[in-house]
Amino acid sequence: MRTKYKPWAKPFIEENPDLIVSDKDIETSAKFKEFISKENIYLEIGPGKGMFITTLAKKFPDKFFICVELNLTVSAICAKLIKENEINNVFVVSGDMFNVFKYIEDHKIDVIFLNHSDPWPKKRHEKRRLTHKNFTEQYRRILKPEGKLIVKTDNLDFFNFSIESLEESRWILEKINYDYQDDEEFDAITEYTLNWRKKGVSIKRLEAHN
Repeated sequence: MRTKYKPWAKPFIEENPDLIVSDKDIETSAKFKEFISKENIYLEIGPGKGMFITTLAKKFPDKFFICVELNLTVSAICAKLIKENEINNVFVVSGDMFNVFKYIEDHKIDVIFLNHSDPWPKKRHEKRRLTHKNFTEQYRRILKPEGKLIVKTDNLDFFNFSIESLEESRWILEKINYDYQDDEEFDAITEYTLNWRKKGVSIKRLEAHN
């Protein structure tokens, strides 16, 4: 279900530059520059309403997390949850991830998380899938040599596509799990995981590196 536009979202983004910024303002964002200069940076693409990233940031307060969310309202909801939980090691960018990647130097990011990305099920849309080579080549550039791409999804077709796409692009698939039970320490639950499990759908997860 698509999230309805919230009229408070844009003013919230404008009023909280230390927490969230539009991709159009990223070049002049002092907070983004501060975050991206740090070590131990973890990137989530498509954080949804923020359950995963807030939980993970609380578990690992010594690490720094950047979220990129295309939907303006969803990005504001995510940032609002971060603010309510008084978390200071997460920064949100509202906008297109490619506009963000331009400001990330080579081999900077420790881990990229893709949690329940849009599966774009129609064949003609496969280039929009976030594990298509058009995207994974950008991930490869910004990830550290030992960095990881971690994919979690409820969609079996998307998962199998991701495996094939990564293998074709010569990524090394370290872990492949078709019935993931949240048993990795460096992980957290997502809203989608909870919802799909209630429907009896198993969660798939993989870890890949260069």
